[in-house]
Amino acid sequence: MVITCPYNTELDLFFKQLVNECIENYCSDLTLDHLRKIELIEMSHYPNEGDAHFFFDEKKIIINSRLLNLFPTHDIKKLSENDDFKQFIYSICHELYHVSDSVTYPNLYSIVSSTTNLWEILSTLFWLEYLVEQKCHKRIGKTNCELYDQFESINFCCTEFNTETCDTSNFFYLTKLLSYFVATIMWEKDGEKRLNNVKDRLLHDYIEELADELSKLDKLNSFDDPTQLYDLQKIMKKYCNKSTEKYTLFY
Repeated sequence: MVITCPYNTELDLFFKQLVNECIENYCSDLTLDHLRKIELIEMSHYPNEGDAHFFFDEKKIIINSRLLNLFPTHDIKKLSENDDFKQFIYSICHELYHVSDSVTYPNLYSIVSSTTNLWEILSTLFWLEYLVEQKCHKRIGKTNCELYDQFESINFCCTEFNTETCDTSNFFYLTKLLSYFVATIMWEKDGEKRLNNVKDRLLHDYIEELADELSKLDKLNSFDDPTQLYDLQKIMKKYCNKSTEKYTLFY
């Protein structure tokens, strides 16, 4: 595995230390043998939304330098209580868990990277993100509170369904974000309080139904069969229609 920061030789050693710290402290039991590269990308050139991304076909992880640029120092010992450092470590670990899970669930990961059916992609992606977030919660415990807080005030009226628009008016994007939030409300002590803080009743009901279905899927233990996600897909389609109808009614 190559760990590299090609745009800054001074950061390269520090980045290697950070990744090795993640693996040693949180991911030593994961299956990472097939991972080819972990690369730090300068923020202005980062091609994806978010702070990190695992490419299943290319077997590589790219990391956005956004959070690292905010570090007050490059001394890891002095960064242990820094929130940006904690979130950066969490992002790396999250992607490393995807790498390991892609060995366990090759069929599901293949759907996300190869199929053209957006509903199949969304339901599968949602489940895979939920699984990884659940594991990170148990192992690390750090969550992105800013991301979750936005759900309290969202007006659940979606007008788009695509993989490009990174906005909560896009049902695909909103539902992908909800995979992290649902994992939070299911595994944190204040989960019910977080859910009750969601003001939009339709969104609240959507989250509840997603959580109920995830609880059923959890009981199936490990599976790599996408047909197991059809009921999850039905829930998503139902609430996509409801959110669109709501938009038509009010706008």
